[in-house]
Amino acid sequence: MNNEQLIIKAPVDISIIIVGYNCKKHLIDCLRTVKEDIGGSGLKVEVIVVDNSSNEEINDLIGQGDYGWLEFVRTENRGFGAANNVGLKMAKGKYFFLLNPDTAVEKGVIKYLFDYLEKNNWVGVAGPKLVFGDGSLQISAFDNYPGVISAVLENTLLDRVFYWLFPQTIYPGKLFSKKMHDRKREVAHLMGAAMFMRREVYDQIGGFDENFFMYREETDWQYRMKQAGWKIVYNPEVTVTHFEGCSTGEARFKKDWQRKLDMYLPSVYRFEKKWGGTVKMILVIMAYFLGSIWTLLVLGVIWLINNIFAWVMNEKRQEINRSIGDIAIYHWALIVWHVRYLDRWF
Repeated sequence: MNNEQLIIKAPVDISIIIVGYNCKKHLIDCLRTVKEDIGGSGLKVEVIVVDNSSNEEINDLIGQGDYGWLEFVRTENRGFGAANNVGLKMAKGKYFFLLNPDTAVEKGVIKYLFDYLEKNNWVGVAGPKLVFGDGSLQISAFDNYPGVISAVLENTLLDRVFYWLFPQTIYPGKLFSKKMHDRKREVAHLMGAAMFMRREVYDQIGGFDENFFMYREETDWQYRMKQAGWKIVYNPEVTVTHFEGCSTGEARFKKDWQRKLDMYLPSVYRFEKKWGGTVKMILVIMAYFLGSIWTLLVLGVIWLINNIFAWVMNEKRQEINRSIGDIAIYHWALIVWHVRYLDRWF
């Protein structure tokens, strides 16, 4: 496929929007897979790259032989949602495909999602299965919206117990079911790393709420879609690989939790206040803060039992201790954040 095939005139079938921030290496790989997937699809596609004021010179790709087919805009970093809004306003497509730069699109994904929405006009948004770089499943389909019950379960370790006891049951507060990630189904909302949607949805409800700098912005957006009557579908018949966290530096149970929490928790509480009011927000704050204290106490007891009875589970002792330590670091960081930073945000 040559570059001329990718320089699209209206009408456009699909506008692919990729927001990047210090992700040049991942972005290059993402664009390669996108280009390969477009080739031979018969679709008219435009690719819009929005650079969120990266330190890296992403714009030096534009105009080069392999990247002359891109539309590129550099914008002030006002958050992930705000940057996507820039791309959405530029987009000319009948459908939008919002992709993170740290993704790799398997062959056939774009055409499959296009055909799926063409045949199912009741679906506003569809999301593919997401896997990590090692091929393991990433949780990306959520059956409930976050709230007080989910905050209590998440921050008292009860969610882990209930996930184990009821792996395929949807109950109040349960956000996801790993066991149910093998089937196509309507869900409450999807992870924002790969969302394929109709233009009509955007025309009806508008773009992201730019009060969310990062995190919960796609949850809020899809909540508004649901209110407008659109259906959101998780479709695991196609796969996108997500090399998570290139823009945020995020990694599960990383040591520098404070940086992530500075972005994450204000968005969590802003979402609750927006849709549930101040009382609900306060209840969720209490669930995070008091739940983390409770969790640290429980982890301390588990650590003592694990080490006192080391002769019973000697081979697993160190592994269990590491897991306890990782979870404890996260919940200690939550407590510290609330003590130090809450008054700065609210």
